[in-house]
Amino acid sequence: MKVPFHLLLNSISVFFVGTVIMGSLLIVNDLRQVQREEQEQITCGVIGYDYNNELVAQGDNIFGLACATCHAKSMVTDATGPALADMMKHWNYDTLALFSYIQNAAKYMEHHPDSRIIQVHDEYQQVTKPVYKNLTLEDLEAIVAYVIEVTR
Repeated sequence: MKVPFHLLLNSISVFFVGTVIMGSLLIVNDLRQVQREEQEQITCGVIGYDYNNELVAQGDNIFGLACATCHAKSMVTDATGPALADMMKHWNYDTLALFSYIQNAAKYMEHHPDSRIIQVHDEYQQVTKPVYKNLTLEDLEAIVAYVIEVTR
């Protein structure tokens, strides 16, 4: 029995399209896995945090513009806001939570009521922390790198 050429071509096309779709699904799955791993790297904390002098210098600049109004540049004395010397320890080395808090403290506290943060806010007469939605992930990493470097 001979198979007409157009049916054979149709079968090959279906096979080819199916192979392309399966390959695409595998690639998408791999990309999702990479994204999950990158997200885990962000959330796993700062133990062994990898930063360089350029990032620290960037953090120094951003800290001066955004944070030094309320936090002492020495990081060991209180000012309008608390000393930041043990910041990472107080955040259990959870950079994702810290980044969220830095960007919008009120929103973070609304969704994550933490007794330590509430205590600190009470100690500082619940001074309203500014919202920093314009800070990028790199900016936040730079600020943290700077604070870690200054307090080493």
